Amino acid sequence: MLLRFEFSRMPHTSEMWNLSRGFEDLYYGILFAEDAGYRAADGVWQSWVAMGLDLGIREAPPSALTVDRIKILTRSAGKLVELTVEGGRDDITARVANIVGDVVGTAPEFKALPLADRVAVLKEGGGSAGEAVAQVKAALSGGDVLEREAEVLAAALDRDLAAFSYPSLIRLTREPQ
Repeated sequence: MLLRFEFSRMPHTSEMWNLSRGFEDLYYGILFAEDAGYRAADGVWQSWVAMGLDLGIREAPPSALTVDRIKILTRSAGKLVELTVEGGRDDITARVANIVGDVVGTAPEFKALPLADRVAVLKEGGGSAGEAVAQVKAALSGGDVLEREAEVLAAALDRDLAAFSYPSLIRLTREPQ
């Protein structure tokens, strides 16, 4: 799948990497929350947090099966950022792309809100992003995840939602690969 993000100005490097990391985090969060095998396995969430959720980490969570892993190639051309998502589960990558599209497509008035307010509206607004975050949080609370690990994952999801609601991000187009 190819995702093309169009900005009104050239994005900073960290903004570009936030898009990639955001897609990745949402993908693995939904995968681990939905799949019965991951929900039943010990240490799935903990190993992911222990690995780290920083922008510089370019690996799949340790507990992700090879067949479920995605690879994201990121390319920047000025005001255009392209993410090519390869591998993984098609249904989950499509769902994440839909969530991203919903967030990118929000009104300019919404994107003008302060960052914390945008994230709060996305999580509590009942849209696809809020549903996904609620699903991941429910999985976290139902498992053997420590409170600190849940906080780290929740903060990463907040960062991810913020990335897709940058005020300068004006359009998303996508193509199947």
